[in-house]
Amino acid sequence: MVREDYYQAFTSALAEIHDLSDALINALRPLANERSYRKNQCILNVGDEQQSIYFLIAGYAREITPSEEQRNGQTTWFWFAGDFIFHNGFFSKQSSDIDIEIYHDTTVVEISYENLLLLMPKFPEVFILGEKLRMYYDRFRKQHTSDLVSIRRWEHFELFYLRNRSLFNIARHRDIASFLGIRNHGLNRYFKNQ
Repeated sequence: MVREDYYQAFTSALAEIHDLSDALINALRPLANERSYRKNQCILNVGDEQQSIYFLIAGYAREITPSEEQRNGQTTWFWFAGDFIFHNGFFSKQSSDIDIEIYHDTTVVEISYENLLLLMPKFPEVFILGEKLRMYYDRFRKQHTSDLVSIRRWEHFELFYLRNRSLFNIARHRDIASFLGIRNHGLNRYFKNQ
């Protein structure tokens, strides 16, 4: 069961990606669940198949890519309230090559892959929605990758800080530095200019 305001936020976010019929909105309701996760809880591990897609109501999550250079892996993405949490292989049921860790006490609306499959025969737009959702987030990832190579570290840090200031009060600075391609010990000099 999902409280109404959470369900409205979930369906509004989906509708920004692709038009939703009233029938699909009503069909999704009994299939969605509200879940709470605690800080540092992994909701996906490398090698596992992601069983559900999550819509972040409150809190943060991070993507961790295994790395030989970094003992705890490299932080390669952050998710914020209003984001859908999934890895690129979710819709094709591929094993994950990343971990997803809850970064703060977090509330999500969750819908399982199994339940999405139940909807597809009656609502073919579910498949289109999945593809559009994947492409929507791919665009942001490509922009982040482009920023890592095309703008100076200081500018990249400043943009990220201005957009996501609240994360800096919660996240480990080494994880933010990893995401921004900055050496961990170098993050302090960026703060001096704020």
